[in-house]
Amino acid sequence: MDMIDIASGDIIRISQNLGGKSSACCVDLTGVADASAYLRRAIDAAPDLLIINKFSGLEAKGGGLRAEFLDALASGLPVLTGLSERNRAAFEEMAQGAGEFLDASDAALQAWWDRR
Repeated sequence: MDMIDIASGDIIRISQNLGGKSSACCVDLTGVADASAYLRRAIDAAPDLLIINKFSGLEAKGGGLRAEFLDALASGLPVLTGLSERNRAAFEEMAQGAGEFLDASDAALQAWWDRR
């Protein structure tokens, strides 16, 4: 798994290769920390739109990039992310009404952006 900083083109690896037969979590916490630094710089720059690949199980449990999600929402930045249905309740609890769920379509995304 990689994160790409759109502004610089830098690729931040956030997973480790545990081999094809591993069933363990492959998230590299050092990579997540690096991604955090990139996101904090982006939040400080106040972009028109902040895209964070996904709100995952790490964030649902209070870790990962949860603090960056909260900082971006508190800053009033529009944040676009993906999440699975199993993490939806945790996202709703974290966002406290600040989130809006969109269909995965160009039309839904455009309508959301036009309302901003």
